[in-house]
Amino acid sequence: MERNTSNGGSAAGDGGPITLNGHTFAKGLGTFAPSEVSYYLGSRCSTLESTVGGKPAEARGHRRR
Repeated sequence: MERNTSNGGSAAGDGGPITLNGHTFAKGLGTFAPSEVSYYLGSRCSTLESTVGGKPAEARGHRRR
């Protein structure tokens, strides 16, 4: 998981901007699917809003075989 970047390779912080459907997000969590994430909010929030999406394997440079 990467904070405020997309999931890159195995090194921390090696991701790029988080983009979904042409929109770039300055903040967020980037993961590699399938993923399950728990994120501590410090009891400072009464609500949480999220946008969830994914990219097809071909868009990430991988090819199905």
